[in-house]
Amino acid sequence: MPLTDDGWVTISADDALKQAKSEIQKNLGEETDVSDGSAMGRIAQMLANRIVECDNVAQNVYDNNFWLTASGVSMDRLGTSLGIQRHQAQYAEATLNITGTSGYLIPAQTEFITDKGDSFLSDDDVQIDQNGNATVVVHSQEASASTNVDAHTIINQANPVDEIESVDNPMQASGGADLESDYDFRNRGTINQYSPENPTVGGIRTALINVNGVSSVTIQNNQSKSTDEHGNPANTIHIYVVGGTDDDIANKLADVLAGGATTVGSITKHVNVFGNDIVVNFDRAQQKTLSFKIDITTGDGFDEDAVKQSVQDYLSNFEMGDKVILNKLYPYLYQLIGIKQVNSIQVSTDGSSYTSNDLQLANFEFALTRNDDVEVITHG
Repeated sequence: MPLTDDGWVTISADDALKQAKSEIQKNLGEETDVSDGSAMGRIAQMLANRIVECDNVAQNVYDNNFWLTASGVSMDRLGTSLGIQRHQAQYAEATLNITGTSGYLIPAQTEFITDKGDSFLSDDDVQIDQNGNATVVVHSQEASASTNVDAHTIINQANPVDEIESVDNPMQASGGADLESDYDFRNRGTINQYSPENPTVGGIRTALINVNGVSSVTIQNNQSKSTDEHGNPANTIHIYVVGGTDDDIANKLADVLAGGATTVGSITKHVNVFGNDIVVNFDRAQQKTLSFKIDITTGDGFDEDAVKQSVQDYLSNFEMGDKVILNKLYPYLYQLIGIKQVNSIQVSTDGSSYTSNDLQLANFEFALTRNDDVEVITHG
């Protein structure tokens, strides 16, 4: 069907077949046999299939002109008109504290790993000082949000040497990000349309969401003349961020905050803006790693990796401070091939004590899980 005043009206298979038969009889004569099974009837069916196919392609072209229905490269091009770009996959960064033999030179690209196999390479050569200590920045080998590993988890040498005694990351790795999906890019574009970057609370949140790797932002704006219930001083802004690197977040805050705005937080950064030293403060949200036990009756085509990915997709919809409602996971699982029945879902915060109850996150906590944290029990 052509484009109408009511938008695009999709042609049905029956209407396409009627149209094809009508065209054949129009060109070859009204007496032409176009009944099902006849030679011309079969040709009409072929033409009808092509009409439906072309109609679908044309509708996709039409839909890709609009932000809420566009996808892929078409969405990337529309994003440019909004002043935003799709976030690219990004490597995680962490700082390691190393102890060992004084004077030993740790070469750049030395590999350190977690117990779960996440790999990080050192950026520069570093020498262990006379006190037996060294500090080095490392980046993950994989560009993924899953490489934002917890503090005190990068503790192993990939190729152990006697001169290095211990390795530890005192802070969580940050900055790792997946390639932004159409769904997330669409949501971010909508946020930019309704609340563009500016010094308001909504505008600051939008600005930070536009930083590569940032997935969630919470802002406490205390404009009273006294300390608020969270301990924030009078006339201050306290920002909690999930994802992104400290430097990228600080640079964005320096760009968007109003002159004279006072921020508070445990992370302090100095940003040079046209020769002026701008001080910005913020905090990292606390990561709560969840473990899951999922009991499933399976059939043909079952894929355990798809279950684990669905759990991660499900958790990505929760913001800081939300209640993690387990019932919301069921639709994610039942849409997968090979699942006959989900018998039970249990969650744990420590990997040992599991419950079927919903989990309330603290105000500045966000939930995360990894494939290794999801145990799938199958029957069938």
